[in-house]
Amino acid sequence: MRRVVVEVAGTSIRALAASDTPAELRIEAVRVEPSGGGASHEALKRILAGLRPRSAKLIGIIGRDQVITRLLHLPSTDPEELQRMVELSGKAQLPYPPEQMIVDFHIISQEQGTSTIQLVACHRETITRHLAWWRQAGLEPSLIVPNSWALAAWARRLPPERVPPGQEWLLLHVDTSRTDLVFLRKGQIVFSRSLGQGSGEWQAQPESIQLLIQEVERSFSSIRKDLPTLNVSAVILLGQGPLEQWAATLQSRIGK
Repeated sequence: MRRVVVEVAGTSIRALAASDTPAELRIEAVRVEPSGGGASHEALKRILAGLRPRSAKLIGIIGRDQVITRLLHLPSTDPEELQRMVELSGKAQLPYPPEQMIVDFHIISQEQGTSTIQLVACHRETITRHLAWWRQAGLEPSLIVPNSWALAAWARRLPPERVPPGQEWLLLHVDTSRTDLVFLRKGQIVFSRSLGQGSGEWQAQPESIQLLIQEVERSFSSIRKDLPTLNVSAVILLGQGPLEQWAATLQSRIGK
């Protein structure tokens, strides 16, 4: 299957074209174009030129900061019951009326008649605006996902020689304008968070690594309220900045 993935992130628009099978992912092209803080449909057309988007599954990526997530422990494993429970939980826990939200969920684990669920919600206006941007370029994405889920999909496709130890990982993605923390258990997202600092802000501060560690530890404190047994065995750093300098320090502190 061919896929073309497009993300608008900060001051750039990015596109990736790839062909994949269960055994192999082949990258065909990667493109980045400055957007000046806003991407027009003409910029979308330019970056997709030559990537044959009409012969591919189109995927739009939105920022983690544009969605709300909740971790739910529900007393059922029946799909229909879970759907109803998630809808009721959304009404109680989300800050907007149900008609203003688009809600989805995925199952993290199920055992002894209970399910651990990740609820994901996005304001309907955000999705409508993103779809309009694609449609103005004459295209229709088949899927819109937060970038945290794109990062998790990448981690699940790591070749065996690059797979870190254990089954609980932290993906730390430092981008130009934001930093995303994604906690995985057996390849499934159990918690994600987006920070307002990007690579430039982190590098401008001598104490940046300590500030980053504080944010990671704050995230740990939050997630362990729901998943007290979480014990991250590996930290994977991606993106921009002095990642190698940070990796050892983060790895040594992550389990404390």
